[in-house]
Amino acid sequence: MKKLIIIVFAILTQLSPNIAQINKTGIPFIKNYTKDEYNAAEQNWAVCIDNRGVVYFGNNQAILEFDGVNWTQIPNANNSIIRSLAADSLGIVYVGGVDEIGYLAPDKEGRQKYHSLTSSIKESFKDVWKVYIQNNDVYFCSSKYIYVFNNKKLIKQYNNVEGGFISFFINSKLYWGDYRGLKVIENDSVVDAIGGSYYKDMDIFVMLPFSDAEILIGTIGQGCFLYDTETGKSEKVANINKNFKNLSETLSNSMLYQGIKLNDGTFGFSTIQNGFIVANNQGEILYHLDKNVGWKDNTVISSHQGKDGVLWLALNNGISRVEINSPFTNFNPSHGIDGIINDIINFNNTLYIATTNGLYYLVFDKNNLPKFNRAPIELIVWNFNHFTTSNNQKKLIIANQNGVFELLNSSKIIRISNEEYDTRITYQSKIDKNKLYVGHLGGLAYLEYNNGIWQDKGKVGSFKYTIESIVEDNDGNLWLGTALNGILKVEKNNIRNYDLNDGLPALNNNNLFNINNEIIITTREGIYYYDQNTDSIMKYKGFGEILYNRNDFISRLRMENDSIFWILSKQANKYSNDNNLEYIEKIIRNNDQITIIDLPFKRIKKFGFQNITPESDGGAWFSSSTEAIYYNPNKKVDNNYAYTSLIRKVNISVDSVLFWGTNYADTSSLIVSVRQPDYLKSVQDFKHNNITFYYSSPYFPTEELKYSYKLEGFEDDWSNWDIKTYKEYTNLNEGSYIFKIKAQNIYGIESEIAEYQFSILPPWYRTVWAVLLYFLMAIGVIVITVKLYTRKLRLEKIRLEQIVKERTEEVVKQKDEILLQRDEIAEKNKSITDSIEYAKRIQTAVLPSKEYAQEVLPEHFILFRPRDIVSGDFYWFTKKDNLLVLIAADCTGHGVPGAFMSMLGVSFINEIVNKHEVKHASDILTHLRADVKRTLSQTGKEGEAKDGMDIALCIVDLENMKLQYAGAYNPMYMFRNNELMEFKADRMPIGIYVKEKDSFTNNEIDLQKGDVFYIFSDGYQDQFGGEDGQKFKTKNFKEFLQEIHQNPMAEQRELLNTNIDKWRGKWEQVDDIIIFGVRV
Repeated sequence: MKKLIIIVFAILTQLSPNIAQINKTGIPFIKNYTKDEYNAAEQNWAVCIDNRGVVYFGNNQAILEFDGVNWTQIPNANNSIIRSLAADSLGIVYVGGVDEIGYLAPDKEGRQKYHSLTSSIKESFKDVWKVYIQNNDVYFCSSKYIYVFNNKKLIKQYNNVEGGFISFFINSKLYWGDYRGLKVIENDSVVDAIGGSYYKDMDIFVMLPFSDAEILIGTIGQGCFLYDTETGKSEKVANINKNFKNLSETLSNSMLYQGIKLNDGTFGFSTIQNGFIVANNQGEILYHLDKNVGWKDNTVISSHQGKDGVLWLALNNGISRVEINSPFTNFNPSHGIDGIINDIINFNNTLYIATTNGLYYLVFDKNNLPKFNRAPIELIVWNFNHFTTSNNQKKLIIANQNGVFELLNSSKIIRISNEEYDTRITYQSKIDKNKLYVGHLGGLAYLEYNNGIWQDKGKVGSFKYTIESIVEDNDGNLWLGTALNGILKVEKNNIRNYDLNDGLPALNNNNLFNINNEIIITTREGIYYYDQNTDSIMKYKGFGEILYNRNDFISRLRMENDSIFWILSKQANKYSNDNNLEYIEKIIRNNDQITIIDLPFKRIKKFGFQNITPESDGGAWFSSSTEAIYYNPNKKVDNNYAYTSLIRKVNISVDSVLFWGTNYADTSSLIVSVRQPDYLKSVQDFKHNNITFYYSSPYFPTEELKYSYKLEGFEDDWSNWDIKTYKEYTNLNEGSYIFKIKAQNIYGIESEIAEYQFSILPPWYRTVWAVLLYFLMAIGVIVITVKLYTRKLRLEKIRLEQIVKERTEEVVKQKDEILLQRDEIAEKNKSITDSIEYAKRIQTAVLPSKEYAQEVLPEHFILFRPRDIVSGDFYWFTKKDNLLVLIAADCTGHGVPGAFMSMLGVSFINEIVNKHEVKHASDILTHLRADVKRTLSQTGKEGEAKDGMDIALCIVDLENMKLQYAGAYNPMYMFRNNELMEFKADRMPIGIYVKEKDSFTNNEIDLQKGDVFYIFSDGYQDQFGGEDGQKFKTKNFKEFLQEIHQNPMAEQRELLNTNIDKWRGKWEQVDDIIIFGVRV
């Protein structure tokens, strides 16, 4: 026993074991957590995972709970070291400490708490090294005792008074090792295992199922064995093969402490002095992880792998998360690589890496651990070229800042160019295999290899562009991608420059490839090709519609073979808002079928890739800024792994916690649950209407998660994805709410939705009791108000009755006076109306009669509709010297004022026409304007009356078929051959006008038989009516005349009259109307 205690707690010493280690492609991705991150002691002893995916660690200080975001400490009853942990299918975590055993369960507020089971045990049992769960039984295993609990009650106890050490559950059997050999519990008794005496005086620390009947047993110092449970035979694994011999020696010299069978069937071994070792069932060591991965020392105490494939390691100084299931491994600066990685090549079974600080190659040290040595070459190495000579000799060509070099061996490199070209790319000609083209900072050169000698032939062409890409077409023409000047095509005697005008989307970052005799170009905006028919650059459809429609920055395209391609691109907004992230896609082209594989590579989207190197096995190397990453296509990972989101804490004020993050499904046993039960649905007073939710998701293949939330009852839509792990709501109204949260991993897969339901009560003044009180108070107020108001009305009634009596007497008196006044007003109105009617008779008398019209006028009509009894519009006509003079006028005002103005106008016109020689229509209007201004004393002074008239005047000579027209504002319409001719009036009235001209315009028109002309006022067009109460408008007036002008003139009058009545409808007539129509 003393020996075992020394083994477990000895201070580490440096050993030099002969370790058979592979690590050809590097190590898995690892995330280390230090004591400063989890805020507890350095040393950790155990790991387990509950049914939610939350991880627990046994620490020297307490139980540590980790949900992917938050670390929580849960102390046990005696604050002892936590040696062992196990979680059952219900999510209950069982804990083994020092003289202390128990389990975790949430309290009523959802806080995980430790519950002791030690009271069931009388004796001191010291360290509980292992906890196992078999069916519904829990086994707490110390050196001397094993306690079996069921439903939190002790049901069995097994004793080993001589003292053992570690126990193991294998294939439903519990094995126990001590100095007498291997024991097993059968039929509730501790008995010797068949052949168990073989392990007498051996310290067994590992037992793992190897096959159906075999167990792999690992000891400290004595090696590893295969134990046959059926025959009891044991065999040293060192005798199986060389791999197992190396494995056994490695573990013996590393102080083996713990083991685990991983999900993929391989074995993991935790050691005290040599880290963590992974081997397959052939004994081949696959991985070796030690302090070079960032650990403080090489001690790994325990390991645990979850269903998601993530491997957790409890370290002597910290915790480590290893993506052991991932298809990606890497070499990094800890392996000796320095600088940004530009290119990777596997040449002659050696891995070479080109960086900004030189050339590095992979070797294995005396323990077969990988490391990189630096080759003897300075400055930047840009890339490699696999050159094959005419006799099939393989050469590795190196493009260096100081020229072109050839690798002779890892320790000898020679420059093969005479010039110190700042070389960016080299390319072996497909036409002339001995030619090696060199693209450099100042142009293009080429070398030739003949009879084992390199010759520098110098520059090609006179251009001085930086050449970054070279390819040859089937005709031997060179295609060159330049740094800033587009693409060059170099023929025998000609150089053609392709730029933006030829279809290139940009002048830089154009890389060229010959794929199936086509020149393919990767650009900043997708993949293009050279179209020989149009001699231009066009978008390439050969990789399918998806890539054709994308405008990504394609920085690299590499061919694995004729049908498999690798693309490195910057795909804007595909996985994040960071447009500078690089992404990798594998394109498989099978005839017209295109398959794009990109899901696995989302894991490595943040490494800043420079290049891709496909391997013959379907894998590939990716050159990132600081790491060489290898993709193993044979490792298949289920990225659709289901995972959960968790609401980890709910605060209703800064320091008041409503919920501590762990739901439970049973109020009696408090079993951990992902779902919120009804009895945990909170009801809060209105004063607690500010609430903050903290959430996480225990998704550990990567911790790069985004979250989206929604508060039902407050918002309808999910939020945008964000990395923030809390959400605060303030001033929520009363009501029922459900807070929902979901996570999304880097693969775009969403978690299950976590919910937290709660209700907020209304404030006291909006409760049912408050509303009832308000109702009763309102009724009381109404009753009192009604009584007071009734009394007031009664008193008011008495007062009003007295007032009514007094007012009635006064009203009777006033009524008699009003009746007398009414009679007087009626008499006056009758007198005025009689006077206006008489005025109408006078106005009618001064207007030409119908009989005179029939005598002197050809076919005609006159529509005359005064708005009032008398009109401000008038018509007039006469015949003098075989000339007909026709007038339609609109005087200022309506009714009596307009009638006075119209009679004044008729009087002036009679005098002008009868006393003067009638020659021009315009002269009549000029004379009329002078008479009006003189009679009304209009001089243009401010305050004078602006009365006057708008008028249309025609002189018709029927013998000579001539017509003169002059107008003041009022136009004339004439229809000839069904076409409307409009003759516009002068824009000045008959009366004073600021901008008046000396005379009016005289329009002379030759008449034709059948011509119809109309003169009119604006009363018809300005009449309101129709459905919307709008004006009839000039446009409608013209169209109506167009429609009826061929009808008989008398019929036209009736149509116009009926139409305006129909239009007017319920509206009053707004103006006097005069329309004078004549047919020649």
